Formats: sequence, structure tokens, C-alpha cells
Amino acid sequence: MFESAVMISIKPTWCDRIFTFKDKNLELRKSYPKALRPPFVAFVYCAAKEYRVTDVIHKGDRIWNDDDIYDGDTPIFIKVPDSPAHMMGHEKKVIGKIIVDRIYEVDWKDGKSYLDGREMVREDDIHTCVSVKEFKKYQRGGKVYGWHIQEAEKFIKDRELSMFGLKRPPQSWQYLRASDPWDKEETDGKVD
Repeated sequence: MFESAVMISIKPTWCDRIFTFKDKNLELRKSYPKALRPPFVAFVYCAAKEYRVTDVIHKGDRIWNDDDIYDGDTPIFIKVPDSPAHMMGHEKKVIGKIIVDRIYEVDWKDGKSYLDGREMVREDDIHTCVSVKEFKKYQRGGKVYGWHIQEAEKFIKDRELSMFGLKRPPQSWQYLRASDPWDKEETDGKVD
């Protein structure tokens, strides 16, 4: 049983990298739970699936076959789910937990990555799985913290947010209290 923990929302793509491929061990956030000392538990809410636009149909475009022409004034956006196959059906559920054993301040400058002001080296074995462009877009001149994932456990059966005393998922993360319903149940172990 844990005295306190957090719920963290993570996009399906990153859930896949954490739980399936296990190649992402640093989750980037603009804040961290200052009331908890590592190691602490973060239950993972797999956020809603993302979509990407694959095509746009405009007035006058041919559709279906050469005889049909779209005559509407509003463009039609053709979207497909952009969630990894391993995460299909797990979106909008609590799918597991991670043990966060360290919080780093992460920075990128002069073409180099830094952890707590020290240049990151290969031996650190730290993997965010984000590109420099993605990092800079997220950073926008502010501080970024890396939640180091010591261990990741995927639940055998996904859980509803209500089990954790939540009505809606956090935008980034939020504290859970020991008095919330999640503390009354044991986790069902490692899978995958």
C-alpha cells in the first residue's frame, strides 16, 4: 500500500514506448510532485487516441469515382487514428503504474542535452524518445523536468478513473490520497 501517489496522463504513443517497447525511461513534464520524494508511484492514464489528417476534400474535388464531385462549401477532413496498435482499446483507462525514482531538470542548449545542469552522456542510459524539435516546442523557454522511470508495470486488466477517486483525467498529473479507493485494492502484478 502507498501513502500517496499521483495519476499521470500519457499519450498512447508514449504509453506504448513505456509499457510495450520499454525504450522510454524519462517522461517529460513542466512540473513534478514536490510533496512526494522519489521513489513514488505514478498510475498511468492512457489518454484519448490521437488522429492525423490524411486528406482534405474541397469543393470541386472528385470523390469515390470520376463521376462524383464534392459540391459542399465546407472541406471534409479525412482522419485516421494515430494510436499505436498495442494501445488500441486501452485509451481513456488506467493501464498500469510506473515507479519514478528520480526527477531531473532537463535542458537542451548548444546542441547538447543536460540533466540537472550536467551534460548527458551515453552511460546515463536516459531515453525520452522525443526529437530535439519536439523538445524545444514543449519547452518554449520554460523549465522541463524528467521523471525517471525505474520500473513500469502494466495491469492485467485496465482500470477506470473512478477507482482512483477521479471523475476526469488530469491535464498532466495530480496527487492521489491514500484515502482514495485505489488504496484499498492490491495491484494485479506485472504483465507483458
